[in-house]
Amino acid sequence: MNGSAFDSLRVQAEKGARYIDIKRFAVHDGPGIRTTLFLKGCPLRC
Repeated sequence: MNGSAFDSLRVQAEKGARYIDIKRFAVHDGPGIRTTLFLKGCPLRC
């Protein structure tokens, strides 16, 4: 994917991103303390 197409997808995702939950101080997904953001309806279909 070329740079401009990726930038376009990123802008669309930033405009329409809905979050379900934010888990602060998560320690279950590996070493260290982190913040986990759960998104709903991501258009990227990873």
